[in-house]
Amino acid sequence: MALLKPIALFVLILYTSLVVQPNNANDITEETCNKTPNYTLCIQYLKSDNSSSDASVLQLAIIMFRVMGDKSVTTLTKINQILPTIPPVNPHAHVALLQCVNLYKSIEVFNARNGINALERDAEPKRAEYFANQAIDKANKCEVHFNGRLDGGTPVTDENNAMNDIGKITAAICQLIPAN
Repeated sequence: MALLKPIALFVLILYTSLVVQPNNANDITEETCNKTPNYTLCIQYLKSDNSSSDASVLQLAIIMFRVMGDKSVTTLTKINQILPTIPPVNPHAHVALLQCVNLYKSIEVFNARNGINALERDAEPKRAEYFANQAIDKANKCEVHFNGRLDGGTPVTDENNAMNDIGKITAAICQLIPAN
């Protein structure tokens, strides 16, 4: 009976230390997102990837570049669905959408992939930040190309705004990567 008390005390201490001890990985994600322009979206994007639960700041930036690439693909899919529906009497809208296709292909192929490479291979967060900021510029160009060229507004404004947010969050995370 005397032996049970120390064992019970040990189990109680062990249990409470496990319950009370914070999860450092989640702390890193939350601390990182707190330093971005949009905490809520940052958490949403990062938590959608299971590998974020034990990721470093560098790995969180890589996840955001993957989000950028994925968003490019979904935007391209939407644009390709819209293109055939543009009436022939509105060739400007058609041209604007084709310009957006080129911009989003560039974000997927050039910005997202090179951002990942800059972090994984070269350990150059400043270069990766440049690719994130360039994606913001391209999304803004898509919006400008399209503005006012189709009755009812721009059909990819939501996607352009989302890419703008993704780029800002990604650039902010790149700034937080510790120097080697």
